[in-house]
Amino acid sequence: FRLDADRGYPRTEQEMEWVMEGRWRTDKAKVAEGSGVGAGMDSTRFIYPKLTDPAVSSNNWSDEISGDGPGQRNSLGVVRFNALNKGGFVRVDMAFVVSNSVDAEKNLLEKADAAKQFYRNNLSGTKLESDLGVKLYPNPLILGTNVHGWTVEIGGYGASIEQVEITDLAGKVVQRKSNKKINSKKMMVPCSDTMQEGIYLMKVITSDGIMVQKVILEQSN
Repeated sequence: FRLDADRGYPRTEQEMEWVMEGRWRTDKAKVAEGSGVGAGMDSTRFIYPKLTDPAVSSNNWSDEISGDGPGQRNSLGVVRFNALNKGGFVRVDMAFVVSNSVDAEKNLLEKADAAKQFYRNNLSGTKLESDLGVKLYPNPLILGTNVHGWTVEIGGYGASIEQVEITDLAGKVVQRKSNKKINSKKMMVPCSDTMQEGIYLMKVITSDGIMVQKVILEQSN
């Protein structure tokens, strides 16, 4: 967004609604040329879609030809649900890709493909269970303390932990531990020496299903 009348950042609830519906904050349509404001041109709901909006693909509207100079870019998004019961919750995972590469378009497409593949590999294609009675602690894990790893426990009659795998947010496996004990309900998973503070995904594979949970590493103060 730019700080001008049409393309400025939305400040009111009405302006935000218009922007999230694909228009400018003044309720004007986006057009796929120049600064995105005008008449008699093809309209689009997106900023700089280039080839991603079939309705304006012939224009190839991009940031580079918009007339905007280098600088900060802001975005606004919304997630809507048809219904949310009292006391209920909905889990939403989002991935944002950014690039400071000279060939930013190519780099962003590569990162977007990598992010989609990561979610396919880790959060789909396999039965995921969120109610397996798995307990994972401590979370966050504080680096520099006497605690050097996580404890994973599982409840339920006959259930057992088979393997635990930790990946970073790029999908790289940084720790994997298989259970050598039969019908074990508890496993200690050490923090790898290569792990830095940040967010990771821990996949707990059990005899009843798979649970994926975010784990956090923090430095002690």
